[in-house]
Amino acid sequence: GVLKATSIGKCKIICRTEKLEANLDIEVVGKIPPECSDEIDFGTVEPGVEKTLELKVKNQSCTSIDIRISESDEWFECSLPSVHIQKGETYTLKIRTVPDKLPDGAWLTGKLNLDWGDDKKDIKVKVVGKGISFSRTEIDIGDIQVSQIQSRTIIISNNTKNDVQMAISSSANWIKYNPESVTIKAGKDGSVTITIETWEFEGNKTYNGLVMFDWPLGNVEVPVKVNALSDKTPPQIRISDTITIYNATEAEITGETEKGCSVIVDGIQAKLTGTQFSAKIKVVQAPSKKTIIIESTDKSGNKTVKEVLIVNIKRRKVVMTVGVATMTVNGKSVAINPPPTILRGATMVPVRAIADAFDATTEFNKDTNSVTITLDGRKIIIFIGSQTAIVDGETKLIKPPAIIYNGKTMVPFRFIAEALGAQVEWDPKTKTITLNMDKMP
Repeated sequence: GVLKATSIGKCKIICRTEKLEANLDIEVVGKIPPECSDEIDFGTVEPGVEKTLELKVKNQSCTSIDIRISESDEWFECSLPSVHIQKGETYTLKIRTVPDKLPDGAWLTGKLNLDWGDDKKDIKVKVVGKGISFSRTEIDIGDIQVSQIQSRTIIISNNTKNDVQMAISSSANWIKYNPESVTIKAGKDGSVTITIETWEFEGNKTYNGLVMFDWPLGNVEVPVKVNALSDKTPPQIRISDTITIYNATEAEITGETEKGCSVIVDGIQAKLTGTQFSAKIKVVQAPSKKTIIIESTDKSGNKTVKEVLIVNIKRRKVVMTVGVATMTVNGKSVAINPPPTILRGATMVPVRAIADAFDATTEFNKDTNSVTITLDGRKIIIFIGSQTAIVDGETKLIKPPAIIYNGKTMVPFRFIAEALGAQVEWDPKTKTITLNMDKMP
């Protein structure tokens, strides 16, 4: 048969039958891969200058080997296309740069391929062309607590005669960079800010990554190293102590906390986008108050608890326009007859329609020729044709006085609204009246 091996030695094969036994000694003479460096680094090479380095290749096999040599790029070459190395011997190859193929400012990486039939090996070849330089060739942040941010700036100098445009990327999502690409004018400097975000880190662990710079004549990898320490600082919760809502059955609670935290709002898992969290919760029908609990827990288990008061105000909003026979009550269309009308130089409205819109009660007294409006303990008495009215026992001026118009009691809109406790808005352009009444819990 055929034996393949990567090491030499001796073994014995034993064949047995019931009466016979035979022994066969076998020497294994497999080929061991040649020994050589994994990288050839020319360092910085001046424009137009040839630089030569040696690569020692040792044949560790028990037989001689033939190695075919090829280059991935034109900017470097080996002194021989192939070499024959006797067993146990070391051969020195000459690897040189090719000046006219090495542009000014190029940072290049190539491969020198060694092929000896049974296997092959790629040797990394690097060169730095003078003209492009980086202020940092590595970023070691050192110790940093989880949930903290650190930034470093890399200055790139372009001392060539041409503008250079670089694309920037990273090997890990915790390494951010700004900008994503940079154009550096000839003879000028450019800068890139590298930001390390540790939101997803685990404490007491080392993280490694790369920032990559690519341009037509080269590529550079800048190693990034971070030692993450356990965070002992509770996360912050940024949200108002009191949130006011109106006529709501549910409320959307939004705020900010540290990135990567888990947030619970009133027992509901909140959605987190970056540092923003949001959650919808149920609330008691207005008017009502409710205190909710917000919890934010970071990756290290630190927790912050915050109480927030939700105030649900019952708001009644009435909108009507002079001459229009419909009004809206909290957005719902309701008939109003007669419509708001300008009489005696004032905008008059039917008292019953306004009272009904605010859930007030009205009562007409024929003996006193008056209308009584009652709402939440407030009592208003308006006398037809009189410039005086009684509001919670106090005499008030009403001008012009209430009148009967088209069979309805009409009063100045501002008087009745303010007497009921509503806020008044008047738009003279559209002749629109807006009344807002808030009932606090």
